[in-house]
Amino acid sequence: MKISSIINYLISFLELQFFVSLVSLPILILWGLPISVMTPIGNLIFTPILTLFLFISTIIFLTEIIGIPNHIFIFALEKISDVWIYSIHLSSNKWLISFKIQYLLLLIIPIIYLASRIIGSSFSPKVKVGTLFLLILSTFSLLSIKINNNKHTIFSPRGKLTIKIVGKKLILKDKGALSCGNVISWIDYTLLSELSKNYGSRSINKIIMTRLNKTQIDAILHLKEICQIEEVDSSRVTKNALYNEFIEKLEVKS
Repeated sequence: MKISSIINYLISFLELQFFVSLVSLPILILWGLPISVMTPIGNLIFTPILTLFLFISTIIFLTEIIGIPNHIFIFALEKISDVWIYSIHLSSNKWLISFKIQYLLLLIIPIIYLASRIIGSSFSPKVKVGTLFLLILSTFSLLSIKINNNKHTIFSPRGKLTIKIVGKKLILKDKGALSCGNVISWIDYTLLSELSKNYGSRSINKIIMTRLNKTQIDAILHLKEICQIEEVDSSRVTKNALYNEFIEKLEVKS
């Protein structure tokens, strides 16, 4: 394959990726989901891998029906899966960007319309890609302008968790919310989503504990892993064997 063909393919790929990123941006924000800056590169790498994975899976399915030996194809599929899983573990939360829901989000509508006109224009592919990239940077910069809520409360089946901004620092105070059953799922799909939608951030500067049990320990350790909590204030917690266990695990995670 000629170098010019590869370059043309990359330009066309980026053109599509930038446009899809703009169109999907309001949906992700409204759902409280972060945007990964590595999405174009990830799709570029994994699209051919996914195609190969599906192709070999189809061959295995057909050979199973016909009764033809397919050990080589199964081995190849396992290796592809291993590479895929290994690559996924290389990801980082630092690649994720969150935006809060605010009135500025309405400005994405004319931006998406402008992007669609650029796609359908007679401009060269390079100009289209460059213009779409500038639109994405402008949109990200625009949505980064935000007025933070002074205080917000999130409820769980076992209590509540209050959130407030103090000197640009995001501070959480747990009042039983992290004691709920299946707390890891609640954190991943409720707490983080609410943080994104209301504050445009998933980074926690400080979390204050008012009580402590094993469920809360698991919750804090999980939060520290995915949010990189800067400080855990446990001064209000009763000092006992469970507290010592918590401090020990916290130091290991740090």
